[in-house]
Amino acid sequence: SGPQSNGFPDEPAAFIVAAFETILNRPPTQEETRASQAFLEQQVALFQSVDQSELTTGEEAAHPPSTDPVDRACENLVHALFNHHDFVTIR
Repeated sequence: SGPQSNGFPDEPAAFIVAAFETILNRPPTQEETRASQAFLEQQVALFQSVDQSELTTGEEAAHPPSTDPVDRACENLVHALFNHHDFVTIR
């Protein structure tokens, strides 16, 4: 049980669930899981299609973004969840 051709471990849903539970304090719905998985796959494909040197933006940051396509896609999903209405809405 190794990486699949898209670069993700056998079960990217585990990362999605962990991200939702950590950031939003709840598991994702089935639709959110599907959308998140599609987002991750699109991001990996995008990052694999560009020159790796183009992924080094943000050097002035304390922790620049990853140049690994899978890690960078996961970082972007986390950033998206921080902008999720469940995270920014005070209840």
